[in-house]
Amino acid sequence: MSGNFSFSDLNLKDTEISKGSNMLAPGKYKCDTKEAEWKTTANGGKQIVVTFTDVGGGGSIKSWLTVFNPTSPDATRIGREQLKAVLVYGGHPTPDDIGSSGLGSLNDLTVGVAVKEDTYTDRNGNPKKGSAVHYFFDHDKEVGASITNETSDDLSDSIPF
Repeated sequence: MSGNFSFSDLNLKDTEISKGSNMLAPGKYKCDTKEAEWKTTANGGKQIVVTFTDVGGGGSIKSWLTVFNPTSPDATRIGREQLKAVLVYGGHPTPDDIGSSGLGSLNDLTVGVAVKEDTYTDRNGNPKKGSAVHYFFDHDKEVGASITNETSDDLSDSIPF
């Protein structure tokens, strides 16, 4: 690239639109599951990373569902309970036997996702605020089809997810 670049030289024909970070804010959402991935953790555990995308176009959020943690039976139990909630509330045809259904069967389910405010420390040690998945629910039974970004007092309890 030459050092002489002007605005008139700018052409975006071969440039894709950025997926950017449009993370869901705290609230309750009706979401579709996308991009389920199988990951190995640093301690040899296994997680399913699922992206939940708001059907109303409000953004998306990821959840790391630990299905095996060799050092923590509690983490394994909680992660499996979370996964089962996604499967049952999302209408998966075989929620008790997901292993035989394949990882791809996690995509395109529709489930209620409660998002809470989360605090974390960035790479430079600075405290930051963000969002985290709090729990999953049946979007049709709990709130109905018009769920997008409905805040709720029950998002403020301290149960970690």
